[in-house]
Amino acid sequence: MAIFIEAYTASKKEKDGFKEVTSQISEEDFNNGFCIDKNRMEYLKIYYEKDKPIAFGMMDRYRETGVGSILNISLGIIPGHRGQGLGRKIGQDCINFGMKDKKTVRIYWGAHKDNYKSINLAKSLGFVYLSEDNKGYVCYMIDKTKSN
Repeated sequence: MAIFIEAYTASKKEKDGFKEVTSQISEEDFNNGFCIDKNRMEYLKIYYEKDKPIAFGMMDRYRETGVGSILNISLGIIPGHRGQGLGRKIGQDCINFGMKDKKTVRIYWGAHKDNYKSINLAKSLGFVYLSEDNKGYVCYMIDKTKSN
């Protein structure tokens, strides 16, 4: 399911928090899992309730031919804390990071086409439809070249 490799400069507390959150999220919730490439990770933030990690937001970077530098958002919230606005906060925090990053041209948000909550959240944060693959995975984006 979740793969996190020790290359990103994160504190032990962040890494432990990430592992704690992902251990409580089912593979179904991730629509068959996710992976962050250790060499591409740019951003990780763990969200806490008191001292207990309850969610994370992260972004990885890659270059898309003909487009430029892209940041891709991944987030996870343990089941007992969903539906309380935390996904919006995490998404906005990730967008804020990406918008300040001078190298980034686009920010992507992906979800399975049946994940209406994720898609509606992405749209409400300003993402627009980009594409769908043959497995039913849709991609939404914020194009910084058109946002300025």
